[in-house]
Amino acid sequence: MRERLLVLAAATLAAPLSAFAEATVYGRAHVSVDYVDVDPNAAWSRPAVAGPSFDALGFINEANQVLNDAGYTAALPPPRELDTVVGDLLYGTIPFDSLDPVTQQRILDAVDNALTTGRAFRGWDLNASNRASRLGVRGSEDLGAGLKAVYQVELEIPITDTDGLAFNGDPGQVRMRNSFLGVAHGWGTFLVGRHDTPTKLSTAALDLFADTLADYNYTVGFSDVRADNSLLYVSPSLWGLQLAGAVIAGGGSSIVGLPNPDSDSLAEGWSVALTYSRGPFYASAGYELLGSALWAPQDGTMDMMHGVFADDETKWRVGLGLLDWRGFTLTGIYESRSNVFGMPVEADASLWQVQAGYAFGNNLIKVMYGQADLDACADPWDLGFRYTCTAGKIGQLFGGRLNGVLDQADKQTWAVGLDHNFSKDTKVYALYTAVDDDNPDADWSGFSLGMVHSF
Repeated sequence: MRERLLVLAAATLAAPLSAFAEATVYGRAHVSVDYVDVDPNAAWSRPAVAGPSFDALGFINEANQVLNDAGYTAALPPPRELDTVVGDLLYGTIPFDSLDPVTQQRILDAVDNALTTGRAFRGWDLNASNRASRLGVRGSEDLGAGLKAVYQVELEIPITDTDGLAFNGDPGQVRMRNSFLGVAHGWGTFLVGRHDTPTKLSTAALDLFADTLADYNYTVGFSDVRADNSLLYVSPSLWGLQLAGAVIAGGGSSIVGLPNPDSDSLAEGWSVALTYSRGPFYASAGYELLGSALWAPQDGTMDMMHGVFADDETKWRVGLGLLDWRGFTLTGIYESRSNVFGMPVEADASLWQVQAGYAFGNNLIKVMYGQADLDACADPWDLGFRYTCTAGKIGQLFGGRLNGVLDQADKQTWAVGLDHNFSKDTKVYALYTAVDDDNPDADWSGFSLGMVHSF
């Protein structure tokens, strides 16, 4: 029955240890028909059309021109290697009060011009959020003396796509999922390539709504990382205990898409997790660090927007589960994040969720409830820089201008669903989920009918 309930993360974590046969093609097709009701300011991985956004470069260009017109033709000596006059304004080298009233108003107009407000949407969609349909090949080769070479190449292939153009035949962006080459032995498995971090894998077993509209990443906002450049070790299972660790090489890149030569360590980020799976009992603990060089160049955008350098983001997560005990499943997850998005001040987040399910026959009824408690500068979904956290008086002006649009606030979410398994490979489901945001006009909810087939 457990296979009918969910794909256990313990199995996912141990997958590299499996004795892959000769090359095997596998995959999963997942589609849903959804009705969503989205408020204009909803921004937490909202389904349907885009939420509010802020054009940072557009603001910088316009504000620089305004300051140039006011006589600020060259930057003052930059305390943080930021050679732009608007940077002087942002971190207070040029006091906002020192500007004449016309220039002050033009700066505020630049704020308004760079802000694109969100749009409400109430209607039907297909696959309103990611459904993680995939196609892959994996296998192994016996190298003798108990050693095996193992490999996997996996693609995420969107089956439908809502991108503003209804009939372009474009399935959306094909993405690489876990793809690696490595070796396996009795001492464990070592992989090199793209892979989910151990912290992400540690609680995958506990989400009964995974890859649906009510997935805990889209609703509560847990932070899951799939690292492009990782070295992963997974130990063998000993009395139900399994240890996994990974390091992430920066390679001169960053999470925000800007090159950074300071991102040069073999362990620019790292993640560890310990899981316990024995009978119906499951427990996990994970810790993850994403170094400051991964968030922004030290002399770049973070400093420009906030007048502060990026810091390491750290995260720890614990999970508990009673899985398919006489048909009952009960899970709980807690996550604490510090310096979200690399912000060093007022940027912590605490998230938790509980889920419960009961299987009867070929059916599973399930419910979940979760909360996210966020500091003012936390930005778990990279909506945009926290302009309200900028140093100097201009930060206060940003805050008043964008309050309730780009600010973070606490959120609550819940869902209820029913799965029906036609077989071990095919199921259908129905669910309803809602996210209640303490920000005004920022809620969203949705009803989803879906079908999943694995092969």
